[in-house]
Amino acid sequence: MTELAVLVRGMAAGACLVMAGAIGGSTLNRDQKIAGVLANISLSAWVIAESRTTWPTSTGGALAFYPLFIVATSVGGTFWLYLMTVFEDWPVTFVTLTPAIVFTLTGVIGPFLASPRLQFVNGLVRNIPVLILMLHAFVVVARGWRGDLLEARRNARVVILGGAAAYGAFELTLSFVNLMHPLGSIILLTENGPYGGMIIAAFVLTSATLLLQPRFAVFETPRNERVDVRAEMADQAELMKLTAAMTSDIWRREGLTIGQLAREVGMTEHRLRHLINVRLGHRNFAQFLNAHRIEVAKQRLADPANATKTVAEIAFDLGFGSLGPFNRAFREMTGATPTVFRRQALESARSAA
Repeated sequence: MTELAVLVRGMAAGACLVMAGAIGGSTLNRDQKIAGVLANISLSAWVIAESRTTWPTSTGGALAFYPLFIVATSVGGTFWLYLMTVFEDWPVTFVTLTPAIVFTLTGVIGPFLASPRLQFVNGLVRNIPVLILMLHAFVVVARGWRGDLLEARRNARVVILGGAAAYGAFELTLSFVNLMHPLGSIILLTENGPYGGMIIAAFVLTSATLLLQPRFAVFETPRNERVDVRAEMADQAELMKLTAAMTSDIWRREGLTIGQLAREVGMTEHRLRHLINVRLGHRNFAQFLNAHRIEVAKQRLADPANATKTVAEIAFDLGFGSLGPFNRAFREMTGATPTVFRRQALESARSAA
Protein backbone atom coordinates (compact mmCIF):
# COMPACT_ATOMS: atom_id res chain seq x y z
CA MET A 1 0.00 0.00 0.00
CA THR A 2 2.84 2.43 0.86
CA GLU A 3 4.60 1.85 -2.49
CA LEU A 4 1.33 2.33 -4.37
CA ALA A 5 0.58 5.57 -2.49
CA VAL A 6 4.07 6.93 -3.35
CA LEU A 7 3.55 6.04 -7.01
CA VAL A 8 0.16 7.72 -7.16
CA ARG A 9 1.51 10.79 -5.38
CA GLY A 10 4.29 11.03 -7.94
CA MET A 11 1.78 10.85 -10.78
CA ALA A 12 -0.35 13.53 -9.13
CA ALA A 13 2.65 15.82 -8.59
CA GLY A 14 3.63 15.41 -12.23
CA ALA A 15 0.08 16.15 -13.36
CA CYS A 16 0.12 19.37 -11.31
CA LEU A 17 3.33 20.53 -12.97
CA VAL A 18 1.92 19.76 -16.41
CA MET A 19 -1.21 21.73 -15.52
CA ALA A 20 0.92 24.66 -14.33
CA GLY A 21 2.80 24.69 -17.63
CA ALA A 22 -0.35 24.40 -19.70
CA ILE A 23 -2.11 27.22 -17.83
CA GLY A 24 1.00 29.44 -17.94
CA GLY A 25 1.29 29.06 -21.70
CA SER A 26 -2.42 29.43 -22.42
CA THR A 27 -4.45 32.44 -23.55
CA LEU A 28 -6.18 32.80 -20.19
CA ASN A 29 -6.15 36.22 -18.55
CA ARG A 30 -3.48 37.40 -16.11
CA ASP A 31 -5.35 36.52 -12.91
CA GLN A 32 -6.31 33.05 -14.08
CA LYS A 33 -2.74 32.31 -15.15
CA ILE A 34 -1.15 33.50 -11.90
CA ALA A 35 -3.64 31.68 -9.66
CA GLY A 36 -3.52 28.49 -11.74
CA VAL A 37 0.27 28.31 -11.91
CA LEU A 38 0.81 29.11 -8.21
CA ALA A 39 -1.85 26.64 -7.05
CA ASN A 40 -0.56 23.77 -9.16
CA ILE A 41 3.11 24.31 -8.27
CA SER A 42 2.37 24.48 -4.54
CA LEU A 43 -0.03 21.53 -4.79
CA SER A 44 2.65 19.48 -6.55
CA ALA A 45 5.12 20.23 -3.73
CA TRP A 46 2.48 19.56 -1.06
CA VAL A 47 1.52 16.15 -2.47
CA ILE A 48 5.15 15.04 -2.08
CA ALA A 49 6.08 16.91 1.11
CA GLU A 50 3.09 15.70 3.11
CA SER A 51 3.92 12.02 2.61
CA ARG A 52 6.01 10.85 5.58
CA THR A 53 7.54 8.11 3.44
CA THR A 54 9.29 10.78 1.33
CA TRP A 55 10.83 12.70 4.25
CA PRO A 56 14.66 12.53 4.20
CA THR A 57 16.52 11.17 7.21
CA SER A 58 19.97 12.65 6.57
CA THR A 59 20.97 16.27 7.21
CA GLY A 60 21.93 16.82 3.58
CA GLY A 61 18.63 15.39 2.40
CA ALA A 62 16.72 17.60 4.82
CA LEU A 63 18.44 20.72 3.45
CA ALA A 64 17.55 19.72 -0.10
CA PHE A 65 13.99 19.04 1.01
CA TYR A 66 13.63 22.48 2.69
CA PRO A 67 12.69 24.51 -0.47
CA LEU A 68 10.06 21.93 -1.38
CA PHE A 69 8.62 22.15 2.13
CA ILE A 70 8.44 25.96 1.95
CA VAL A 71 6.56 25.87 -1.37
CA ALA A 72 4.22 23.21 0.02
CA THR A 73 3.21 25.33 3.03
CA SER A 74 1.66 27.97 0.73
CA VAL A 75 -0.85 25.49 -0.73
CA GLY A 76 -3.75 26.51 1.53
CA GLY A 77 -3.55 30.11 0.34
CA THR A 78 -2.82 29.39 -3.32
CA PHE A 79 -5.54 26.74 -3.65
CA TRP A 80 -8.09 29.04 -1.99
CA LEU A 81 -7.11 31.85 -4.40
CA TYR A 82 -7.42 29.40 -7.30
CA LEU A 83 -10.96 28.58 -6.24
CA MET A 84 -11.87 32.26 -5.89
CA THR A 85 -10.37 33.07 -9.29
CA VAL A 86 -12.08 30.17 -11.05
CA PHE A 87 -15.50 30.39 -9.41
CA GLU A 88 -15.85 34.02 -8.30
CA ASP A 89 -13.64 35.75 -10.91
CA TRP A 90 -11.58 37.40 -8.16
CA PRO A 91 -8.46 39.35 -9.22
CA VAL A 92 -5.00 38.41 -7.99
CA THR A 93 -3.82 41.27 -5.79
CA PHE A 94 -1.53 41.68 -2.80
CA VAL A 95 -4.55 41.32 -0.52
CA THR A 96 -5.75 38.05 -2.09
CA LEU A 97 -2.17 36.73 -2.07
CA THR A 98 -1.70 37.55 1.63
CA PRO A 99 -2.81 34.12 2.98
CA ALA A 100 -0.30 32.33 0.73
CA ILE A 101 2.46 34.75 1.77
CA VAL A 102 1.73 34.26 5.49
CA PHE A 103 1.62 30.47 5.16
CA THR A 104 4.94 30.53 3.28
CA LEU A 105 6.55 32.52 6.12
CA THR A 106 5.40 29.91 8.64
CA GLY A 107 7.12 27.31 6.48
CA VAL A 108 10.33 29.34 6.37
CA ILE A 109 10.66 29.61 10.16
CA GLY A 110 9.08 26.26 11.08
CA PRO A 111 12.18 24.01 10.85
CA PHE A 112 14.23 26.46 12.97
CA LEU A 113 11.87 26.36 15.96
CA ALA A 114 13.60 24.17 18.54
CA SER A 115 10.80 24.13 21.10
CA PRO A 116 7.96 21.64 20.44
CA ARG A 117 5.58 24.22 21.91
CA LEU A 118 6.69 26.84 19.36
CA GLN A 119 6.36 24.31 16.56
CA PHE A 120 2.84 23.52 17.76
CA VAL A 121 1.93 27.23 17.81
CA ASN A 122 3.46 27.69 14.35
CA GLY A 123 1.32 24.83 13.08
CA LEU A 124 -1.81 26.37 14.55
CA VAL A 125 -0.99 29.74 12.96
CA ARG A 126 -0.97 27.99 9.61
CA ASN A 127 -3.59 25.26 10.00
CA ILE A 128 -6.44 27.19 11.63
CA PRO A 129 -6.54 29.85 8.87
CA VAL A 130 -6.24 27.11 6.25
CA LEU A 131 -9.25 25.36 7.76
CA ILE A 132 -11.21 28.62 7.70
CA LEU A 133 -10.23 29.26 4.08
CA MET A 134 -11.24 25.75 3.03
CA LEU A 135 -14.61 26.10 4.74
CA HIS A 136 -15.08 29.46 3.06
CA ALA A 137 -14.17 27.94 -0.31
CA PHE A 138 -16.62 25.10 0.20
CA VAL A 139 -19.43 27.56 1.01
CA VAL A 140 -18.61 29.73 -2.01
CA VAL A 141 -18.45 26.74 -4.36
CA ALA A 142 -21.79 25.41 -3.13
CA ARG A 143 -23.55 28.80 -2.94
CA GLY A 144 -22.67 29.88 -6.47
CA TRP A 145 -23.60 26.64 -8.23
CA ARG A 146 -27.09 27.61 -9.35
CA GLY A 147 -26.19 31.07 -10.64
CA ASP A 148 -23.10 29.92 -12.56
CA LEU A 149 -23.66 30.28 -16.30
CA LEU A 150 -20.62 28.25 -17.44
CA GLU A 151 -21.78 24.64 -17.67
CA ALA A 152 -18.29 23.14 -17.36
CA ARG A 153 -17.58 25.30 -14.32
CA ARG A 154 -20.89 24.35 -12.71
CA ASN A 155 -19.95 20.67 -13.03
CA ALA A 156 -16.43 21.30 -11.70
CA ARG A 157 -17.78 23.03 -8.59
CA VAL A 158 -19.08 19.86 -7.01
CA VAL A 159 -17.26 17.08 -8.82
CA ILE A 160 -13.69 18.28 -8.39
CA LEU A 161 -12.70 21.55 -6.73
CA GLY A 162 -15.63 21.62 -4.35
CA GLY A 163 -14.92 18.07 -3.29
CA ALA A 164 -11.25 18.88 -2.80
CA ALA A 165 -12.15 21.81 -0.55
CA ALA A 166 -14.48 19.58 1.47
CA TYR A 167 -11.77 16.95 1.88
CA GLY A 168 -9.27 19.63 2.88
CA ALA A 169 -11.57 20.81 5.68
CA PHE A 170 -12.20 17.18 6.74
CA GLU A 171 -8.49 16.37 6.75
CA LEU A 172 -7.53 19.42 8.77
CA THR A 173 -10.22 18.67 11.34
CA LEU A 174 -8.87 15.14 11.74
CA SER A 175 -5.36 16.51 12.15
CA PHE A 176 -6.44 18.90 14.91
CA VAL A 177 -8.32 16.20 16.78
CA ASN A 178 -5.35 13.84 16.45
CA LEU A 179 -3.07 16.44 18.05
CA MET A 180 -5.28 16.45 21.12
CA HIS A 181 -6.18 12.77 21.17
CA PRO A 182 -4.67 10.06 18.92
CA LEU A 183 -7.29 8.72 16.51
CA GLY A 184 -5.68 5.41 15.64
CA SER A 185 -6.07 3.97 12.14
CA ILE A 186 -8.45 6.72 10.96
CA ILE A 187 -5.41 9.02 10.74
CA LEU A 188 -4.48 7.07 7.60
CA LEU A 189 -7.16 9.15 5.84
CA THR A 190 -5.17 12.37 6.34
CA GLU A 191 -2.70 13.65 3.75
CA ASN A 192 0.20 12.01 5.63
CA GLY A 193 -1.34 8.56 5.37
CA PRO A 194 -1.44 6.29 2.30
CA TYR A 195 -5.22 6.41 1.93
CA GLY A 196 -5.35 10.17 2.25
CA GLY A 197 -2.52 10.49 -0.25
CA MET A 198 -4.40 8.36 -2.75
CA ILE A 199 -7.58 10.44 -2.28
CA ILE A 200 -5.64 13.66 -2.87
CA ALA A 201 -3.92 12.15 -5.90
CA ALA A 202 -7.28 11.10 -7.33
CA PHE A 203 -8.58 14.68 -6.98
CA VAL A 204 -5.49 16.07 -8.67
CA LEU A 205 -5.52 13.61 -11.55
CA THR A 206 -9.23 14.18 -12.13
CA SER A 207 -8.65 17.94 -12.13
CA ALA A 208 -5.89 17.49 -14.68
CA THR A 209 -8.22 15.49 -16.91
CA LEU A 210 -10.85 18.23 -16.78
CA LEU A 211 -8.67 21.34 -16.98
CA LEU A 212 -6.10 20.14 -19.53
CA GLN A 213 -8.50 20.74 -22.40
CA PRO A 214 -7.66 22.80 -25.48
CA ARG A 215 -10.20 25.52 -24.67
CA PHE A 216 -10.13 25.56 -20.86
CA ALA A 217 -13.91 25.46 -20.73
CA VAL A 218 -13.99 25.98 -16.96
CA PHE A 219 -12.47 29.44 -17.39
CA GLU A 220 -13.68 30.77 -20.71
CA THR A 221 -16.93 32.28 -21.83
CA PRO A 222 -17.98 30.32 -24.95
CA ARG A 223 -18.08 32.29 -28.17
CA ASN A 224 -21.23 32.44 -30.21
CA GLU A 225 -20.33 30.30 -33.21
CA ARG A 226 -23.76 28.91 -34.11
CA VAL A 227 -24.88 29.54 -37.67
CA ASP A 228 -28.16 27.58 -37.76
CA VAL A 229 -30.81 30.09 -38.88
CA ARG A 230 -33.68 28.51 -36.94
CA ALA A 231 -31.61 28.42 -33.75
CA GLU A 232 -30.69 32.07 -34.31
CA MET A 233 -34.35 33.02 -34.68
CA ALA A 234 -35.31 31.07 -31.55
CA ASP A 235 -32.56 32.77 -29.58
CA GLN A 236 -33.59 36.21 -30.79
CA ALA A 237 -37.23 35.59 -29.87
CA GLU A 238 -36.31 34.50 -26.35
CA LEU A 239 -33.82 37.34 -25.97
CA MET A 240 -36.67 39.75 -26.72
CA LYS A 241 -38.69 38.18 -23.90
CA LEU A 242 -35.71 38.47 -21.56
CA THR A 243 -35.11 42.09 -22.57
CA ALA A 244 -38.77 42.93 -21.95
CA ALA A 245 -38.58 41.40 -18.47
CA MET A 246 -35.42 43.32 -17.60
CA THR A 247 -36.93 46.55 -18.97
CA SER A 248 -39.81 46.08 -16.54
CA ASP A 249 -37.25 46.42 -13.74
CA ILE A 250 -37.58 42.86 -12.47
CA TRP A 251 -33.90 43.14 -11.62
CA ARG A 252 -34.85 45.40 -8.69
CA ARG A 253 -36.29 42.44 -6.83
CA GLU A 254 -34.01 41.63 -3.88
CA GLY A 255 -32.80 38.03 -3.87
CA LEU A 256 -33.90 37.39 -7.47
CA THR A 257 -32.65 33.96 -8.59
CA ILE A 258 -32.13 32.57 -12.05
CA GLY A 259 -34.94 30.08 -11.41
CA GLN A 260 -37.40 32.88 -10.60
CA LEU A 261 -36.38 34.84 -13.70
CA ALA A 262 -36.70 31.70 -15.85
CA ARG A 263 -40.29 31.25 -14.65
CA GLU A 264 -41.05 34.92 -15.31
CA VAL A 265 -39.92 34.70 -18.94
CA GLY A 266 -41.32 31.21 -19.49
CA MET A 267 -38.20 29.17 -20.24
CA THR A 268 -36.04 26.54 -18.56
CA GLU A 269 -33.08 27.49 -16.38
CA HIS A 270 -30.73 25.71 -18.77
CA ARG A 271 -32.04 27.73 -21.71
CA LEU A 272 -31.81 30.99 -19.79
CA ARG A 273 -28.23 30.23 -18.74
CA HIS A 274 -27.33 29.65 -22.38
CA LEU A 275 -28.80 32.97 -23.49
CA ILE A 276 -27.18 35.05 -20.76
CA ASN A 277 -23.81 33.32 -21.13
CA VAL A 278 -23.38 32.70 -24.86
CA ARG A 279 -25.52 35.50 -26.29
CA LEU A 280 -24.94 38.24 -23.71
CA GLY A 281 -21.43 37.25 -22.56
CA HIS A 282 -21.94 37.05 -18.77
CA ARG A 283 -20.16 34.37 -16.71
CA ASN A 284 -22.58 34.31 -13.78
CA PHE A 285 -26.10 35.45 -12.97
CA ALA A 286 -25.05 38.04 -10.39
CA GLN A 287 -22.85 39.73 -13.00
CA PHE A 288 -25.82 39.88 -15.38
CA LEU A 289 -28.10 41.47 -12.76
CA ASN A 290 -25.42 43.88 -11.61
CA ALA A 291 -24.86 45.13 -15.14
CA HIS A 292 -28.40 46.55 -15.06
CA ARG A 293 -28.28 47.71 -11.45
CA ILE A 294 -24.95 49.50 -11.68
CA GLU A 295 -25.91 51.30 -14.88
CA VAL A 296 -28.94 52.80 -13.15
CA ALA A 297 -26.87 53.48 -10.03
CA LYS A 298 -24.42 55.53 -12.09
CA GLN A 299 -27.28 57.64 -13.45
CA ARG A 300 -28.72 58.25 -9.98
CA LEU A 301 -25.40 59.05 -8.35
CA ALA A 302 -24.62 61.57 -11.09
CA ASP A 303 -28.03 63.26 -10.81
CA PRO A 304 -27.94 66.41 -8.60
CA ALA A 305 -31.60 65.77 -7.75
CA ASN A 306 -30.46 62.68 -5.79
CA ALA A 307 -27.66 64.46 -3.91
CA THR A 308 -29.48 64.16 -0.59
CA LYS A 309 -29.95 60.40 -0.95
CA THR A 310 -27.35 58.21 0.71
CA VAL A 311 -25.43 55.59 -1.24
CA ALA A 312 -27.10 52.92 0.91
CA GLU A 313 -30.59 54.16 -0.04
CA ILE A 314 -29.74 53.95 -3.73
CA ALA A 315 -28.22 50.47 -3.30
CA PHE A 316 -31.26 49.10 -1.46
CA ASP A 317 -33.64 50.62 -4.00
CA LEU A 318 -31.79 48.81 -6.80
CA GLY A 319 -32.17 45.38 -5.20
CA PHE A 320 -28.93 44.99 -3.24
CA GLY A 321 -29.42 43.39 0.16
CA SER A 322 -26.54 45.26 1.79
CA LEU A 323 -24.03 47.99 1.04
CA GLY A 324 -20.94 45.74 0.82
CA PRO A 325 -21.94 43.79 -2.31
CA PHE A 326 -23.07 47.03 -3.97
CA ASN A 327 -19.73 48.72 -3.31
CA ARG A 328 -17.78 45.71 -4.64
CA ALA A 329 -19.92 45.39 -7.77
CA PHE A 330 -19.79 49.13 -8.45
CA ARG A 331 -16.00 49.26 -8.05
CA GLU A 332 -15.56 46.20 -10.26
CA MET A 333 -17.61 47.72 -13.10
CA THR A 334 -16.49 51.35 -12.87
CA GLY A 335 -13.09 51.28 -11.17
CA ALA A 336 -14.25 53.69 -8.46
CA THR A 337 -16.31 53.52 -5.27
CA PRO A 338 -19.87 54.92 -5.43
CA THR A 339 -18.86 57.85 -3.20
CA VAL A 340 -15.90 58.83 -5.40
CA PHE A 341 -17.94 58.37 -8.57
CA ARG A 342 -20.72 60.59 -7.20
CA ARG A 343 -18.31 63.34 -6.14
CA GLN A 344 -16.56 63.40 -9.51
CA ALA A 345 -19.85 63.32 -11.45
CA LEU A 346 -21.41 66.16 -9.43
CA GLU A 347 -18.23 68.25 -9.71
CA SER A 348 -18.26 67.78 -13.49
CA ALA A 349 -21.93 68.78 -13.62
CA ARG A 350 -21.24 71.96 -11.65
CA SER A 351 -18.29 72.84 -13.88
CA ALA A 352 -20.36 72.34 -17.02
CA ALA A 353 -23.10 74.60 -15.63
